[in-house]
Amino acid sequence: MFSDPILRSLFNLPDQHVHLRWSNKKVSGSENNIRPDSAISSRSQLQWSHDWGYGEAKTYEPTNNNHALAKDMIRIAMFNKNLINKANIRATIGFQINGFRITFYVIELNFHAIYTMTELCYIDIPQSVEQIDQITTNSNLRALAQVAHAFDMLRNTSLRCTNEEFTQKKTESIKFEDLESLISKKRDRASPCSSRF
Repeated sequence: MFSDPILRSLFNLPDQHVHLRWSNKKVSGSENNIRPDSAISSRSQLQWSHDWGYGEAKTYEPTNNNHALAKDMIRIAMFNKNLINKANIRATIGFQINGFRITFYVIELNFHAIYTMTELCYIDIPQSVEQIDQITTNSNLRALAQVAHAFDMLRNTSLRCTNEEFTQKKTESIKFEDLESLISKKRDRASPCSSRF
């Protein structure tokens, strides 16, 4: 996967025991077999202690599968919302890979029962060695610096929140199965979509 070196350079901080892992393992607190494709996790001794965010990935296809990408976006939102609730942290970072494009998000709990998912930026990954200079464009480097800064701020300011006000802001999550019942059963790859993938 071409996105792995870029993501690892942003989220792997071995001296601070933070690692990006493509685990596709069930996260604690999730029901059934629903799991993220990747997790940004901290390690304590030989165990993974807590996560900082989750990501989903889809391989390149000639045409976007809007249905699958929309479901992945919902999964990113739900996994990260559940992480905020479980870990008592104010914000998480999420990402969605769609072939050769990575979109980064910050998911926050700012108000009572209102979680926001804000797009930080997106970058297009070179598809071959001939296009490698695309990653070093001014706009891509600024976008990557923005993500690195956001992740650093998130880790430094999102340490455990134990105050009563934060606890009262949280709300229980609905189950993935209930959420999927809101999604059309028609799986039209080219259906109109208000999101850019």
